[in-house]
Amino acid sequence: MQLQFDRYRLDLRARELWRGERRVRMQEKPFLVLVALTREPGEVVTREELRDTLWPDGTVVDFDNNLNSAVTSLRAVLRDSARSPRFIETIPRVGYRFLSTVEALETRAPATQGTGEKPAAPGVRRPETRRAGWLRAIAGIAALAAIALAATTGLKSTPQSAVLDDEARTAWERGQFLSERAEKDDLARALSAFDAVLEAQPEFAPALAARAETRIRLAFHQRDDLRETLQRAGSDAQAALTLDDDLAEAHCSLGLVRLHVDWDIQGAGQAIERARSLQPEHARIQLATASWLAAAGRLDEAVDAARHAVALDPASYLVRADLGWFLLAAGRFEEAVQESREALAVEPEFLPAWSFLVPALEHLGRTGEAVNAAKEVMRLSGADPATIDTLLSSPSTDALVAYRQWRLDAARSGGATHLQLALLHAPLGHREEVVSRLALSAEDRDPFLVFLPGYRELDPLRGDARFETMLLHLGLSSDRQGLRSSL
Repeated sequence: MQLQFDRYRLDLRARELWRGERRVRMQEKPFLVLVALTREPGEVVTREELRDTLWPDGTVVDFDNNLNSAVTSLRAVLRDSARSPRFIETIPRVGYRFLSTVEALETRAPATQGTGEKPAAPGVRRPETRRAGWLRAIAGIAALAAIALAATTGLKSTPQSAVLDDEARTAWERGQFLSERAEKDDLARALSAFDAVLEAQPEFAPALAARAETRIRLAFHQRDDLRETLQRAGSDAQAALTLDDDLAEAHCSLGLVRLHVDWDIQGAGQAIERARSLQPEHARIQLATASWLAAAGRLDEAVDAARHAVALDPASYLVRADLGWFLLAAGRFEEAVQESREALAVEPEFLPAWSFLVPALEHLGRTGEAVNAAKEVMRLSGADPATIDTLLSSPSTDALVAYRQWRLDAARSGGATHLQLALLHAPLGHREEVVSRLALSAEDRDPFLVFLPGYRELDPLRGDARFETMLLHLGLSSDRQGLRSSL
């Protein structure tokens, strides 16, 4: 059976969601929420019913936040907005209602022998159908291992998968699903799936490209083998492009490796521009473009690319939060506040957006609001309420200093990198410690050191001979115009 709403088609048998001719990949929990809501369009599905659907065995930690996260992810997939919903309406403290008209498309007549029932007409629900029974039924989908759905990428299903045998195709779809998930273990399992595909078909270029992208995502979950993992991603991307030079995702991955591993701004730009020429309407590629431009010091152009990404995926709080950082780096503080708040309107618990708000509001002289944002950062970081009340008892500059000292102390005990510590020392005026940490970060070849031109925390160091020498050594620029002439 398939369900049609707006320009989406939900295939319950294949467990796939399609937007027009493109398959949209999504994670398991948002998928279950979507099925539950589309089965009862126009009716409220309570949070308790969704809990029983998503966690039928009753084992769930922090139910409210986990359900909120699943609904937020679903809205991102559907490009929906919590403020002006087209599909999912929030009923405060009760549940959710699906707003769009849903049509049931029967692909074949259901078996009715021995049931005494006639098939329901398309779009007609039998009166005796009970929502609770349906929710319990779809909960079983969570136990199936081969749901080839994950967060949307905007890429069409590759026709080349037809060259794979059934076992390799199953591994390919499983790898695609797992590679879009955020957890380290899932990404590692995705790599194993892509390994299986490539063992069966070593010249299947899309699997090489997908493995490269997955390695990049996995690399930032780890510390010890980060550079090695990124280098292997670069090798996969190069191999994929040798077989098929039109794979946009492989060019994008190669560009990111050149950026973060080689600190090769020009080479990264060439690869990412090639990816963008092949897939100009791909949000992930636009964000990679923004990253490259930011590293080159071309911050206003980075903002433009990030805005393009938001236009392509307007409901994604992750993309909006990234735009908030690029605006902060460009010194466009009012816009940074606006975009960070837009991200938080979709996902109020997203810590990075709160952390971007603090300096943006402070630069605007809105100290009280900055302190309130700092309180949220501390709360979401696990600080106890008494500590928050003690440190941030008044909306003052002193409170923000106490907040920054708290963040520094927490980072010291949490295994932060030298670069992270440098960025935390800088607002406290610890110039010598910042320079020392940056030097150690350069020795470690920290992949994020390439963004030195955009870190507002380091503005007091711009003009310092030691800092300028480091930028020249890294091939970067402190004038916020970057390598425009050489690119």
